[in-house]
Amino acid sequence: MKAPAMLMLLPVAFVAMVSCSSSNESTDQDSAGGGQGGSNEAAGGTGGAASSASGGSAVAGSGGSASTGGTGAGGSSGGAGGSIGGAGGAKPNVDAGADTGSNPNPTTAQYECSAFIGPNVTGEWFAAGFETLAPNDKWQVKAPHHSFVEDWANPNHAVWKEVCEGTYSDCQTRSKCAGGKAPDRIVFVTQTGNYLGTSQKGWETLIASAIPTIKLKFPGVKNIELMTFVRGPGNKDCGNETSVSPNLDKAQKALADASNGLITVSPRFEVTTCSHFGSAPHLTGDGNKAVAQTMGKHYAK
Repeated sequence: MKAPAMLMLLPVAFVAMVSCSSSNESTDQDSAGGGQGGSNEAAGGTGGAASSASGGSAVAGSGGSASTGGTGAGGSSGGAGGSIGGAGGAKPNVDAGADTGSNPNPTTAQYECSAFIGPNVTGEWFAAGFETLAPNDKWQVKAPHHSFVEDWANPNHAVWKEVCEGTYSDCQTRSKCAGGKAPDRIVFVTQTGNYLGTSQKGWETLIASAIPTIKLKFPGVKNIELMTFVRGPGNKDCGNETSVSPNLDKAQKALADASNGLITVSPRFEVTTCSHFGSAPHLTGDGNKAVAQTMGKHYAK
């Protein structure tokens, strides 16, 4: 199946988007700390069991190599992921050594249908060639304009509709999995209006409030992978919504560690040049293509 013609985007690492200005993405929502107060199902793991962690997946630039970190024993975290290869032009980068939690990243082959959900910038790079590398019969995307974590937490919100207008537009699920299969894996791109000022605890509460709704909407879900939007090089601030707060990274890891295996954290995807951002956080056409290739290579496995 073909992904729809949409705007393009770029990667560092957070599913389930229409062109919009960056100011619209970040100004109309309440701060993350006011997220819905649903039960924290994300943190329901049983205690006492030793867990192991593996380094995040590394993606090499042309002429470079990538390797995966080792596995820790008895609850210790695994070794850092391998080095990033030499730059092949201005390709996106992956922070392969980042500690993204105790649960290793699953592979596409383990699931019947994987779905990205999140803000519309996700849909832009998805449409720019993601499925030329990732199996198009096993991936789909639902990326409404302006969709923040607190919106996905509300089971009656417009973002869950297939037809919507106004602020939350382009709600349609694109490039559905073959045979109409329901997603059993969700890659959840987490964003909110106060994306830099929210505390770790605030992020944890906000994201946790969306987990029960995701499980309600996708009863067969076996894995929820948390992803941030694509970052500037080295998490550099290239303008609006181009850098990620350490509080968000820590919150995602904490939720994964406490989830008894349900939640994982994606690698941290980033661009190699600020020029890949257009009206940030949206990417330029070349930026979207580069991100689509990097994401596609990672999720092709």
